[in-house]
Amino acid sequence: MTAPAVESATPAIRPPAWLFWFAVGVLSIWLGLVAWLTWTSSNPVTLNRQQIFASDVLLVGRVSSQHVVEPVEDQPWPLADRSPIKIVNLSRTHARPGRVFLFPLRFVLNRIGTKPKVEYMVTPSELPSHEPLVYPATPETMDQLRQILQEPRTSLSRKAVTLPRSPTARD
Repeated sequence: MTAPAVESATPAIRPPAWLFWFAVGVLSIWLGLVAWLTWTSSNPVTLNRQQIFASDVLLVGRVSSQHVVEPVEDQPWPLADRSPIKIVNLSRTHARPGRVFLFPLRFVLNRIGTKPKVEYMVTPSELPSHEPLVYPATPETMDQLRQILQEPRTSLSRKAVTLPRSPTARD
């Protein structure tokens, strides 16, 4: 004959249910904070100093078509009549119509036709692909530009450039 199974004298101890839900709540809050930090601080815009200093003009403008940029209110513009500017290599950038960008530009002399005219091109970067970079015109971008332009001018390659105003600043 077999002896009957002896039950343990101590019952299994289970933690209270509220402790489980408290841990789930803390984990959810932590994951939410990590997601928020990732969303708000990932991939900040970094201006290319060499491209900025190699440019003839810096301007803030709104892309209106594949090759045309229009002036933005309260921003310096290289043309007195504030007419739109054609940028020959704009299609090689990530700039899309309707958005406002900071454009580091170089002058290009177009000698086609009877009358030579000045056109603009986005200054190529010193990246291996020589990709022309444009930057979203946010207050952070403009602050970073201001800091770059206030650095001591020790290199002969650095030119004096006109600083665009912040898109949110009003006089």
